[in-house]
Amino acid sequence: MKNRVLTRQHIENRYAHKAFPKLLVVTEKHGEEYYLINDIDGLLRAALAIVLRRSEEGYWYHKPEKSKLKEEVAEDVLVKLPSDLYAKAMEAKQYNIKIEKDFQRDMVAWEMIQKAVNEKDGVSAFQVIDDRKDYEYERWALENIKVP
Repeated sequence: MKNRVLTRQHIENRYAHKAFPKLLVVTEKHGEEYYLINDIDGLLRAALAIVLRRSEEGYWYHKPEKSKLKEEVAEDVLVKLPSDLYAKAMEAKQYNIKIEKDFQRDMVAWEMIQKAVNEKDGVSAFQVIDDRKDYEYERWALENIKVP
């Protein structure tokens, strides 16, 4: 999850200069889905439909579990260690910091998914698909279409 929380206004501002209708092309592992998007409300409804379907399928989103942390050396002992052991101890400390940071990021994303699903919130759903659009099987794009 990116370090931001979108609002409807953010989404409206992002697409204010775009002419509708658009075609939302969602590329997943086994194919593509297409949604006709006539306005921002349509985009939010489509995002919610995508997140709800993925949630119901059960294998897209999982509640994060914290990885096991490495044992850390107490600060008063750390300063007395020889350089090779000090470096190892610092590696463990940095590893734990990264694990905790990753877990917190993943929990924020999980909470956003839960909000989208439980509250049927299109803005939260849009944030979920927008944050994950670079994932291998979760790409999407808004394409121009011609309407005669």
